[in-house]
Amino acid sequence: MRVGQAYVAKAVKTGRSKNGPYEIVIVQSPGKAQPKIGISVTNVPSGIGPNGVFQLRSIRSVMHRKYKKNGKWVEGSVTVKGKIKPLVQLTPRELDKLQKVNYEGVETTFPSLEDYFS
Repeated sequence: MRVGQAYVAKAVKTGRSKNGPYEIVIVQSPGKAQPKIGISVTNVPSGIGPNGVFQLRSIRSVMHRKYKKNGKWVEGSVTVKGKIKPLVQLTPRELDKLQKVNYEGVETTFPSLEDYFS
């Protein structure tokens, strides 16, 4: 993950804990073997939904979990705590600085019109 890069939200989990509201945006690079990364959003609510495109604005911390399975350490989840901004809220100047967003492997929640007429 890189600050300033655009990502597509695979899923968004929201709720409320004893510390207040929380939001976890899950992203995954294209490909089956790619890990899922959870972004614990510091600017709740972010306005991001599933398949929403956003820019990672800052990273406060990164946590990489591992666990023991059959006596061997296994890679676990990665959580990034940071600030995000929906793509629709970026200025034209900020949009020009973004690299191309990769939509490969993105599964939509709802069908498009093309799905009904093809």
